[in-house]
Amino acid sequence: MMTSIWTSWIIRYNSFDCTNYTEEMWEIQKIMKIKNLVIWNTGKQSSQFLCHFKEEHGLFMRCDHLKSFDFNRFLKNWMNGEKEHLKSICCLLPKYIFHSLTEAEIFEGIQIDKLEDSVQKKFDYGPLIEKYDRFLPRCAFMNGTKIERKSDGKWATVFFTEPHFAFFYN
Repeated sequence: MMTSIWTSWIIRYNSFDCTNYTEEMWEIQKIMKIKNLVIWNTGKQSSQFLCHFKEEHGLFMRCDHLKSFDFNRFLKNWMNGEKEHLKSICCLLPKYIFHSLTEAEIFEGIQIDKLEDSVQKKFDYGPLIEKYDRFLPRCAFMNGTKIERKSDGKWATVFFTEPHFAFFYN
């Protein structure tokens, strides 16, 4: 059982270098088992953090190496029953990355339901992360897209609004 120190963790600098990790090594990393995780600079590991994080709340900033394929894979993994503990995840993307992505590629092969303009959601970082860092970005998201996990009928809402990709389990 993990101690409370592993409940929330904030990494401010590129101090976690895992560029040479294999897929198997990512699966066993303790950092991927932290319930509330904030990484201020994901660097070259952006896609690995997105795809391997399976706990409750994740905030990944400066996601310099993400492509539409990475988001599509993340969503399909959730739809196939992975990431059962995940409640929310948010990726802050540089403008040049955001503008290189398309919703058509992100949602390719996924049945979606676009939400009305009036739907708004605030990102929940989890109480322990908010307690320790008052400088986290605050945002409200509009115009989301709902996706369904067929195995259990659960829904999630995805927001793709500059400069964010956000996922909320409903």
